[in-house]
Amino acid sequence: MFTALAGWILLVALVYAPWAFNSRTYLLADGLAAQLVLAGIAWIIGLVYEHRWPKVPVSTILGIGFLVGMMWLGLWNAASEFDPATERFIPTSSLNSLPSNVDARNGLSSAVCLSSILLTIAVATDLA
Repeated sequence: MFTALAGWILLVALVYAPWAFNSRTYLLADGLAAQLVLAGIAWIIGLVYEHRWPKVPVSTILGIGFLVGMMWLGLWNAASEFDPATERFIPTSSLNSLPSNVDARNGLSSAVCLSSILLTIAVATDLA
């Protein structure tokens, strides 16, 4: 039941995506990301409810996990913060040996959107 709900949410997101990605505000793109996360949560609940493992290749799960991990690690290890009052980047303490983003605040919405898209790859692979 929940996996079917995830499929229907993905179908609605597929129709909604052209407007969200062509919009001039981040609000519509964030709405699409929320929709994709909701589909992922419904899919995970469905897997638990049905007592089964996802039909997704291990290489796909490892690739998605690596990309999401590197992205969030870089966001956590941001090299600077943008100060709108002075219009410049203020350096922060970061670990030079790890990947880092330039600005954590501005990278957060992109990280959420990309994480939801990568989660959708796993959901769509399992539902196919």
